[in-house]
Amino acid sequence: MGGFYFGDKIVEFNEFDVCLALGLPLVGQVIDLNKVGVHSVCKNYFPDGKVDIKMVYELLLEEHENFPMEHFCSLFILVGISEFLLPNRTGIVFPIIFNRI
Repeated sequence: MGGFYFGDKIVEFNEFDVCLALGLPLVGQVIDLNKVGVHSVCKNYFPDGKVDIKMVYELLLEEHENFPMEHFCSLFILVGISEFLLPNRTGIVFPIIFNRI
């Protein structure tokens, strides 16, 4: 997965090390982050296909009074997952996350 330099040596780490550091459980199922065809109520706010994190921020800031609090909270959690747990260089939100929120 990756590693970091400690002096002149590389210390390697993997997903289990990250889970332990974050206090996450080590058991569970593998999630295909690129799976498409996910149907979610919150995904309906973005009908144009790919969703980037900027689009979610804009929706939360501009339209927050026009949709239910449950959807606002779900999208806010989606932002947290997309920004901190599963960041993407392109800013695209993985479609499978909509199915999990």
